[in-house]
Amino acid sequence: DSIMIGIMSGDYMVGLYGAPYKVIEGLNYLIPTVLFAIVYPKMSKYFKNTKMLKNIYAKTIKLSLYTTLILSIIVSIFSKNIIMALYGQEYAESVFVLQILIWSFFITCLNYPTQGLLNSIGNQKYVAKISFMGTIVNIILNFILIPKYGIYGASMTTVITGIIIFLLGYFQVTRILEFEKTEIIKMIVISKEDLNILKNKNILELIKSRIK
Repeated sequence: DSIMIGIMSGDYMVGLYGAPYKVIEGLNYLIPTVLFAIVYPKMSKYFKNTKMLKNIYAKTIKLSLYTTLILSIIVSIFSKNIIMALYGQEYAESVFVLQILIWSFFITCLNYPTQGLLNSIGNQKYVAKISFMGTIVNIILNFILIPKYGIYGASMTTVITGIIIFLLGYFQVTRILEFEKTEIIKMIVISKEDLNILKNKNILELIKSRIK
């Protein structure tokens, strides 16, 4: 993205885009990476056990969905405060970029367990294929959106690309593991039990206690 922004909009815009992008990189390093480190070994351990894999994946997606959704909403609301505190008034144009890019973080948190599961069951070629498709989509959308919307267009491209990669991976996972419609619904609908757990545990304790 930064290279294409530099070519089409100049170095100044690269700086405005890069500032909030670093915030997202920090969040990506903190949460999805930790989540992946906890979950992937269990996926690899049970790669021949469809029932266990379905259980691990469903719980991981639900936890990622709701915990990172809350965090993403908070960052979106306080994006101005975050940018002003970290970079100052000269980066005021970066506020809206952060409000868009935070949703790429949300999608990344769903992508990690999805691609992790596909890798654990020997679908590395499919992961590589959808990653390549995502790169092509990203380049095309950047050519379309950056000239018209600048850094905001690049931000939207990042989010859209992430969504496409996630959906392609998600459909592959649900097909391979033969998820039923009711199981898919339970995966994304929060229950009273989930709410009680969220109230009483922090995110890392929550992940460790539920992914068994």
